[in-house]
Amino acid sequence: NQDLSDWCVSLITRRPTSFDTDATSWVLARPVWGTCP
Repeated sequence: NQDLSDWCVSLITRRPTSFDTDATSWVLARPVWGTCP
């Protein structure tokens, strides 16, 4: 479980299919799709 909000995903504008499938206890931030913080 990691905070992924600082990931640079400017070329990926939407959450990929199955990105967090089966991640039932994920409580930290996911990437902000389409941005590069």
